[in-house]
Parts: sequence; C-alpha cells; structure tokens
Amino acid sequence: MTRKEDRALTIGDGLVSGTIAGLAMSVWKMGTDALRGRGPWGAPELIATIVLGPAAYDGGHRFRPGPVVAGLALHEVTSAAMGLAYVPLLHHRALAQRPVATAIGYVIASWAVYQYAIMPWLAPIMARHTSPVELAVAHVVFGLALGAYGWRGASPISRRGGPRCR
Repeated sequence: MTRKEDRALTIGDGLVSGTIAGLAMSVWKMGTDALRGRGPWGAPELIATIVLGPAAYDGGHRFRPGPVVAGLALHEVTSAAMGLAYVPLLHHRALAQRPVATAIGYVIASWAVYQYAIMPWLAPIMARHTSPVELAVAHVVFGLALGAYGWRGASPISRRGGPRCR
C-alpha cells in the first residue's frame, strides 16, 4: 500500500476530476448567463443541440427537462473524458510540477480546437449563440478546478521534479 502523498493520479482520478471540473464550469456559465439577463438554461440547451437538433435551444429562459438534462449529461461525459486525458499529462515530470498551469494550458488548447475547428460543424447553433471570450473564460474555470484536483493528487515528490510514473 502506498502512502497517499506518494500516489500517482489514476484513471478514476481523471474521471472524477473531469466531472467535478465540468460541474464547476456549468455552474459558472449558467450563473454568469443568468446574471447577464440571459436564460440560465441556455448553455445546456446549446450543448443539447448537438444530439437533439435546433429545437433544443429556445434561449434558455425556461427549464425544459429534455434539452437541459441532455445538454448537462453530454457536457459531463465530455468533461470526464477531458479529465481522463489530463491524467497522462501529470505523469510527465515537468508538467506534474505545475498541475494547475498544466490544466489551464490543456483546456485553453482544447477550447481553441473546439471553438474554431469542431464547433462550427458539430454545433453550429452554439457557434452562433456563444461568445468565444465567455467560453474561453468558462474553460479557464474548468482548468482551475481540474488543476486543483491534480494538485491534490500530485505527490510532493513529483512537484519537486522526482519520479512520477508508477
């Protein structure tokens, strides 16, 4: 049995950290949209248009369970996958020394790919109704949550540059 402070992040850690980061991002985006006078349900509805089509989005001012649940579920599955893809980054000695910075760099890169290469053809309705800057900021929130979990899981040895992989 290894001491907690000496353990490397696992697949489960990646799935959990991605899910937590996805929830943080959802709360941030839905909250800021509501504060700006937009519908708080708009972000999940826009995500739902990927699988449910254009009718899933109506501005987000009223709760419609189908699109909202579908959008949140799709977002959480994607977030868990992003958390899973983050784990190997922390097995690299230099990146493990700065898990929050690593996470933020990772999510900004993934945001840029999604925003400019994937979203226009996968989610054209979302592309028309979202601000790239607001979405980038929401991804930074995701990265902060993801990196905080990585910091928690990174051992003191790896933060000093010692061995990381198990």
